[in-house]
Amino acid sequence: MLFRSAWVRSRLSQAHPGTQLAALTVPIIVLLTAAAVGFAWRGYQRSVTTADRETQLMASAASLDAERFLANRIEVLESVSVAPVLATGDLTQIHAYLSSVVSLSGFSEIGWVDTQGYALTVGGAAPLQAPLYAGDRPHIAAALRTGHPVVGQAQISRVS
Repeated sequence: MLFRSAWVRSRLSQAHPGTQLAALTVPIIVLLTAAAVGFAWRGYQRSVTTADRETQLMASAASLDAERFLANRIEVLESVSVAPVLATGDLTQIHAYLSSVVSLSGFSEIGWVDTQGYALTVGGAAPLQAPLYAGDRPHIAAALRTGHPVVGQAQISRVS
């Protein structure tokens, strides 16, 4: 063992000075690189955690906004449903009233459907020439069944 150590020492002393420098700097560079990778990984993990939290907060805020929006729309529809003009049965007046509600509320259309499922007029659209059966639409059938406003999916009009 003593012979080997002496041999290594003699070889190092005979080695080029760059070899000794490399023998010292390579481990230091490897250590510093490992530390840098560790810090970078920890920073990445923190970024991922922060992005997850921000996404959850944004989703929660969007959900609350959607709930407020829906509650507002249902309030508008509930107030429309008790408007005295609807009790008159005058389709011209009802159409004018629903069209004014559409222009003020941001709805694209609001229909007035009788208890049999026939749309008698649609505010925000051209007046109907004849009643249009809408009772087969899921949201209309649900509203007729429950007697409460129902939010349905976007619909493509049967009459354009």
